[in-house]
Amino acid sequence: MPTISLSGAPDQSFTTLEFQGVFNKISNQQIGNIKFVNEKQVKFQCGSNYLTGNVTQPNEQLIVFRKNHSENGNELICVGKVAKNIVFNQEPDFYE
Repeated sequence: MPTISLSGAPDQSFTTLEFQGVFNKISNQQIGNIKFVNEKQVKFQCGSNYLTGNVTQPNEQLIVFRKNHSENGNELICVGKVAKNIVFNQEPDFYE
């Protein structure tokens, strides 16, 4: 049976990225670069496409866990919380 370890405060903060549309299944690949324009807006470059995103606060508290496999079973360790959302909900700009 899994256990949950919540001792201490999370030591990292994370950001979620929300996109509209469909992505191919990828793993451990860099798909682009994100630059902060200011505190509320970011630009995401993927190839010759540029997406503009807005930085928002999460509506709900989200915690990030890491699964630890041990002799005593599985353990979930709290490693951080989601502090920001970046929402990309506009059509991309195309540059060549």
